[in-house]
Amino acid sequence: MRNAMTVMDINQEIVRFCREYLRQETQATIRPSEFRVLGLICSGVNVPMELATQMNVSRPMIAGIINALVNAGHAVRVPSPDDGRSVWVLPTNQGRAVYRQTADQVKDRIHKVIDRIGQKKFDAFMTQIRQISQILVE
Repeated sequence: MRNAMTVMDINQEIVRFCREYLRQETQATIRPSEFRVLGLICSGVNVPMELATQMNVSRPMIAGIINALVNAGHAVRVPSPDDGRSVWVLPTNQGRAVYRQTADQVKDRIHKVIDRIGQKKFDAFMTQIRQISQILVE
């Protein structure tokens, strides 16, 4: 049924979902974008341009996120071992700890959802979100 939900109904549900997700996320000590970049640098993605590509954001946007992480003591900039003119971004011990703590909070929330709706429904939801996101960027 293509018209079962109005545009306003769909918008309201999406906004409610995002607002609740962000409300939960704000209980963490870093913003969601900082969490994602911190995860990437903890996993070995250390070149700012690669971070921007992975995050699908502009260079100025990634620079702002990196600045916030550096200013908070979660990351440091170091000269690239390959080319001293460029920099790498590395996590600090504090940054690794913040990432682990925040990741644990996210995992707890995900498990809460899975416990309520079941793994199959959660997996189906994630598949649908990925498909919709892909369609919207085409």
